[in-house]
Amino acid sequence: MKEFETGDNLDTLVKYAKIWFKENNIEIPNFAKDWQKSSVKRGEIPPGCSVGRLRNLGISQKKFITLIKGNKYIESHINSPITRTNIKNILGFKYLEDKIVNNHKKVLVKCIQCNYTEYLNYGSLQRMRKANNKYCRICRNAGGKPKDKRFYDSFSGFSVISVNIDSTISYKCKKCNSIIKRGMGYVKTAEYLMCEICYPKFNLGSKLRTKFGDFDSKIEYLAYLKLIEILPKEYIIRQKSYNELFNTGTKHTADFYIPKLNLVLEVTTASNNLSNKYHETLKWKVSVDPSIKFAYSIKEVEDIVRAILKSMESPLKTGEMYVVSVLSGDKVLQQIFKDKADYHSMMAVLKFNLPYTWQEVKEHHKDLRQDAKTVSFEILYKLNFREEALENFKQLKKWLKRQKTFIEKHGYVYQFFGRKRRLPNVFSKDREVKAHEVRSGVNSLVQGPCSDINLLAAIDMQEYIEKTNMKSLIFGLVHDSILAEVPDSENKHYKEKLAYFTQLDRGLSIPGHPIGLDVEEGSDYSFED
Repeated sequence: MKEFETGDNLDTLVKYAKIWFKENNIEIPNFAKDWQKSSVKRGEIPPGCSVGRLRNLGISQKKFITLIKGNKYIESHINSPITRTNIKNILGFKYLEDKIVNNHKKVLVKCIQCNYTEYLNYGSLQRMRKANNKYCRICRNAGGKPKDKRFYDSFSGFSVISVNIDSTISYKCKKCNSIIKRGMGYVKTAEYLMCEICYPKFNLGSKLRTKFGDFDSKIEYLAYLKLIEILPKEYIIRQKSYNELFNTGTKHTADFYIPKLNLVLEVTTASNNLSNKYHETLKWKVSVDPSIKFAYSIKEVEDIVRAILKSMESPLKTGEMYVVSVLSGDKVLQQIFKDKADYHSMMAVLKFNLPYTWQEVKEHHKDLRQDAKTVSFEILYKLNFREEALENFKQLKKWLKRQKTFIEKHGYVYQFFGRKRRLPNVFSKDREVKAHEVRSGVNSLVQGPCSDINLLAAIDMQEYIEKTNMKSLIFGLVHDSILAEVPDSENKHYKEKLAYFTQLDRGLSIPGHPIGLDVEEGSDYSFED
């Protein structure tokens, strides 16, 4: 067994492994990850065949599995492990000692060219040989995390004592002579150091220091930059504990709290490995309060905030729900518009299962009406199929699922008036990018026709103005609005004709119940009298 463990004979080790698996009636792992999870101590792989031993041999688990299973021998394999004697000729290092760090064997080596010393594992040494690299990272200007003290001696009031094998740096405080340790990642982003002895109550956690303050992570910092593009800074409160917000008793802290929008925003990085632990954590967060919104990318931060801002603007949202009621053929949703009910009050009745009429909600429960304003955006723009109010609109739910399936399959959509929206990112391997593109496609199916109704009404109105020699001037369109300068003498007539052209049945109307519209007037462009 000795010759196998020293790696002197790969062929003999392969033969031994074949015999071992056969005699012990154990199935040979199929993939490299399976081999990594297996243990010699637990008797899952043969002695002398651990990942570390294979690295010493300069062979990957995948290639070793291929050899054991009797496939063609890999001739490109170099059967000459890195040893104390040949490391100098192959890599330009002088061997000093071995050391076990976090259950991994590391080798202390000295560069024969500049005398720079550092700990490297066998995997790093084999990769250097494969890439024909020689000498240390300093001589090769290879970057990475240099282990030389001079790279970290940049903080006033502190001097570097040592760069440690566990990727930390020890500093000596010049004021009290105490020794503190900081990780390389922290030192890379920090602008200053604080001593625990001199400042015992100071928060010493790892922070990303910026002109806007300290952030716990880069994604939190980027999310803040996106938020201040959309909202005034005074709206945004950072780092608010759940106990303060929801009286939960937990110490967990939300990233952003925006009381003006009744919004608590958690920004985190979605795990690619959806393990049970990840699901448990997510479930625990959601259970704190249903008003919490989670963002797993910077795009989602923007989507969530813009959706809530839009949900506070009644005309556009109502118009979009009117259009989608026709597109989906949902009779229940159409009935809301036929009854000329207050849309938001009716949504509050459906969402919260209230024992009131929509008139009573509008008159006496304005807080519930306000809370219900986010329903449409949860349904249309977040594609939240778990939204309780959506269960009242069966046809709408089916329509949304059909559009989602079509977009994921084809990568495009045609809007009602013939516009084509190409959505190539639905084929992205990034799940966040793909989901965002699907939502954009569904949005365009609703927002596009709304915008076109507005545009067609403006075209017809402009033709009427020119035909009748009116002095009114249409000077702008903003998605759901037509902006115009209208003389007082033409005011009433202009509004009547604009309503007629906007509510003209273009094939996207509920018969006998045209789309609603609002008119705002003002003495200047700010509409302030």
